Amino acid sequence: MKKWLTIISASALALTLSQSQVKGAITEKGNQLNPCLTSGSDSDGNSDNSDSSGDTGDNSSGAKEGKDVHTDVDVKFDDNSVPLGRAKVKKLAKATAKAGEKIHGFKIDPGLIYAQWVQESGQDFYSNPSLNGGAHNLGGLSSAGGVPDWLAKKGVKVGSTHAEGDGKYYSFPTYKSFAEAYISGHYRAVPKALKAGTKSGKGDADITAFAQVLKDFKYYTASVASYTPGVKGGYASYYNATDVADDITTATDTTQEDNMTNCDTSKSENNVNSSKLEELAKSMVGYFKGHYRNAHGAKYVSDKSDDEDWSAGDINKDGYTDCSGFVWLIMKVAGYKVPKEMGWDTGTMATDAHGKQAYLKAIDKDDAKAGTIVTHGGAGANGHTIILAEDWHGDNTMVYSMGSNKGVQKIEYHYVMSDNGHPADKATFAVPAHKK
Repeated sequence: MKKWLTIISASALALTLSQSQVKGAITEKGNQLNPCLTSGSDSDGNSDNSDSSGDTGDNSSGAKEGKDVHTDVDVKFDDNSVPLGRAKVKKLAKATAKAGEKIHGFKIDPGLIYAQWVQESGQDFYSNPSLNGGAHNLGGLSSAGGVPDWLAKKGVKVGSTHAEGDGKYYSFPTYKSFAEAYISGHYRAVPKALKAGTKSGKGDADITAFAQVLKDFKYYTASVASYTPGVKGGYASYYNATDVADDITTATDTTQEDNMTNCDTSKSENNVNSSKLEELAKSMVGYFKGHYRNAHGAKYVSDKSDDEDWSAGDINKDGYTDCSGFVWLIMKVAGYKVPKEMGWDTGTMATDAHGKQAYLKAIDKDDAKAGTIVTHGGAGANGHTIILAEDWHGDNTMVYSMGSNKGVQKIEYHYVMSDNGHPADKATFAVPAHKK
């Protein structure tokens, strides 16, 4: 069992130290860590960041490099597994910080690097598969022009265009080349922000100062208030924070897994969510048999308007639906917020869970209980979503699936997901985000 104690810096970031005796208390209660929020979300779960990684600032144009750019930077990292898991991204952040210290001459907290990549790429670094996968771009690094010669020699190219059409993301051949561009000074915001935010480098960074400098140099377009919570959550995750308290005297021992930040309200709520969803999904086994349709809508499964509250008795078991329609039904009857007219698919469900969280919020698969929603892929036959019938324990976990004319089935995960190109390590595990 690990003992976690809480300390708060001037930026009011909660962190944890193992087997230590610490004195102190929060100095700015208004800036407490909220690990329940993910990338780009404000306190209401909504984002004002239309493209947080679309404008990486003053050096993003591909113009002639300034004197502060270190083109000889060398990040010691050679793993190009796609996507990198959290443990490997931590190693990349450490290697990047070490290289940065050598070229810039000051202490760098690797947790800040990791946290900012969480903010840009999501807790599992796969909120944008094309950007964070083949492009090896964890930080949304971009160019409004071309690629400078020193990066072009490394094989860096311009890739997909921003949604606003004001630039293009860099496509890196390796995570090493991405990290070298990130820390080199090509984006002046990065070393300046790391210098402003780093204290001892042992989990006590000034997150607010770090985020403010990034904003000042136009690394992101969101407000500091909406950008900072995601960074704080990522920072706590890097240091395995599991106890966040208003005062050190309320910190407690815990035996919880240390690979995620803990939010007691969210955790207990997730258990309730999962239990109710599992029960409803179980009650619908055998529904829609012979009535699979690769399209969905409320009118195909009930005579009631989706503006009204629904009960299980309002569902026509001989109606027509698909996998994401099935999940919509379970959430609707359980009383959670869902899009009008089943207006989502497996791709947009995952995007929402990692982003705005209007309907779903992503969790770690190791925390997934019976009733957790799992989604992977895009619309139509390119994706699938299911509901866990039991706590997650690998590909043999039983699930509820609606994906064929067999109707709603209770079946092992791998039969309907892994065996069909939807492996668990790339899937999104989620729970409902809001009551109706």
